[in-house]
Amino acid sequence: MLSDRSATAEMALDHAVRSVPRLAGFSAWRPGISGIPYLSGDEPHAVVVVLIHDPRDARVRSATLVATPDPAAPTDPEPSPR
Repeated sequence: MLSDRSATAEMALDHAVRSVPRLAGFSAWRPGISGIPYLSGDEPHAVVVVLIHDPRDARVRSATLVATPDPAAPTDPEPSPR
């Protein structure tokens, strides 16, 4: 857990990205880059976008992660209620 007083936006973004849980039935998260199939919608990729706005330096930092379906990955037979 990061201390609110010591974390930079970059540290917070890194921590948030590392904390995204793996989706049942999908491969591990990897950085999203332009030019891969998830942008075209041809394949059913899962996509996570993490945004950190730090008003101290008036910047928004972001990271995009993608995961592809993986038949070998464990699946959750009973999705948890939201």
